[in-house]
This record gives sequence, C-alpha cells and structure tokens, in this order.
Amino acid sequence: MRDWSLAGPRDLVGTHEETPYVREVRNEVLRLESGHTGCVQFPGYIHHDKELPSYFQRATIFTSPSLFQEPFGLVNAEAMACGTAVVGSSRGGIPEVLGDAGVLIDPKDSIGFAAALMHVLAHPELRAEMGRAGVNRARETFDWKVIAEDWAALLDDLSAPRSREINLDGSGERVVS
Repeated sequence: MRDWSLAGPRDLVGTHEETPYVREVRNEVLRLESGHTGCVQFPGYIHHDKELPSYFQRATIFTSPSLFQEPFGLVNAEAMACGTAVVGSSRGGIPEVLGDAGVLIDPKDSIGFAAALMHVLAHPELRAEMGRAGVNRARETFDWKVIAEDWAALLDDLSAPRSREINLDGSGERVVS
C-alpha cells in the first residue's frame, strides 16, 4: 500500500455524513488492520475535479468490483488516466474501457478477485506496466480531442453523397458509395 501522508489513515476530510454501510466497512477494516501493515483511508466526500486525481495517483491499485452492468465505468478510465493499475469487473462496458490495459475478473468470483488483486500488488513491475498502458489507452481512446475527431469523421461519412443503383434482377435498390 502507498503512504497516505497527506491525510491520516482514518481522517474524514469530506462533508457528507458517514452511512451505516461505511461504518460497517470501517469496523471490518479496523478489525483486519490489527496485525497487518497497510492502511485504508476513508476520506468522506472528495471534490471530483480538484481532489480525485491526486487520490488515484497516490493509489497502489484501483478496483471497483461492480456487480452492476455499468454502461461505461468512467471511474476506471479516470484511474487509468492517472497511471493507476486497474482490476475491474468483467461486466457491462468495463471490459471495453479497460481493454488490454487492466485485469478483468467476474465480480461474483471473490476468490478470483482477491487473487488478481494480490498478484498485481505483489508485482510492482506489472503495476507500473499496467499504469503506463492505462495512460496510453486513456490518451488514445478517451481524450476529448480523439473523441471529437472520431465523431467528426463519423458525421462526414454519414453526410457523404451516395448514389443509388438499381439491381436488374428485381431485388430492389442497393445503396452504393
């Protein structure tokens, strides 16, 4: 785990109230932390644009074991853009977001998820490679300039004049570019 020296391990720096679920998770973490090294931070609410990138950049690994069929999984792309290794759910749009830059695991396979996390945590060179691959994928796929260029090319293609050709065999018209 990385050193979370910017805030204490259990400091709440956000403004939202702690939910019963977070309290339950915090209690479980406290139980597991006794006798183990590492630290889990519960920062509370953090500002998405101003603070979230620094959390991703300081993280050793990012995972979001979503059971939901995420249509995109933006948080995975954000972590990759910050150079953080990602272990994600093999559901919804997450596989398309991660591509070959992350590790995909069935979120219902808790043993497989734990094994993937331990493997990535145990191999710093793999984490570094995943971080580089994630930055490259985010830059080549999710950068707004790339997206705008792709949309412009699609719109140009859709608005290109097309000629019609009539099939003599009576099967109808066929569009020809």
